[in-house]
Amino acid sequence: MVVSTGFDTVLEFDIERCELTMAWNAWEHGYNISPAGIRINRGGQARFDSDPHCVVVDNPDAWRGFGLPTGLTAAHLNNARYRDDQSFLVTLFHHGSALLVNRQGESREVLNGLLSPHGFEPGWQHQYLVTDTRRGRAIFLDESFEVNRVVSMDACPPSSSRAGLDEWLQNVLHLENGLYAAIDIHRSCIWLFQPSGKRVRRVEINPNWAVQNVIAVPPQHVKCLNRRLDHYSEVIHQVTDTRGLMQTPNSSTRQKRKRPTRRPEMAARSGGGQAEAAGTSHSKATRS
Repeated sequence: MVVSTGFDTVLEFDIERCELTMAWNAWEHGYNISPAGIRINRGGQARFDSDPHCVVVDNPDAWRGFGLPTGLTAAHLNNARYRDDQSFLVTLFHHGSALLVNRQGESREVLNGLLSPHGFEPGWQHQYLVTDTRRGRAIFLDESFEVNRVVSMDACPPSSSRAGLDEWLQNVLHLENGLYAAIDIHRSCIWLFQPSGKRVRRVEINPNWAVQNVIAVPPQHVKCLNRRLDHYSEVIHQVTDTRGLMQTPNSSTRQKRKRPTRRPEMAARSGGGQAEAAGTSHSKATRS
């Protein structure tokens, strides 16, 4: 399962059969207005061709395969993870929301009021965690998606090279046995911590690095990481859409359309509100 951020779409592939097995597009499920007020439409009868504030995206090649730029995307999906075989977790950067989506395309808003969220991940012992990126917080949820703890990373000063920037917690991920890793761009470090605060370690990273993810590697596999990348062959899967999941209505009658020329302020719609959930307790990550 991957996210196409530029097209606001979650895609699932069967690698062995090289086939696209599922596609969930945010525009088709009510998330089709960008922060700039532009309506995004995949085509079909209601094309809104006369609406100057509408962009028809029925030909991916017209966007060089990368999709819409960040300010024009309606949802800006950042993350998708399986919850189980029938549903997955996804975050909407512009809307400040975390969603639970099933295979029928139905979604439920689990958490809102977030500020530029990234990760929505399974955690330890049936928990889940959401990364509230621009507030520097990791929000822990129980198996019913009720908030039971919030860990904030703002107890330590920022890296000197990033003193003028806002909080930016790229992602928080569960490593193993209740140990989590938080990628703190604001402080140029990775926090290794337990939510209770009993164990905290700060690992410095190069301020020029744009770290996106962290994984736990078994000790017996560490030596493999020291090999040069060109020792590994690249595998390219030519995936086919045999079910027509990515076809747009009336895709054979595409029309050219100019992109909007105005550049309004690209302000995230989520604003500065707090995550709307009750029963929240707070703990601070402190430097060891």
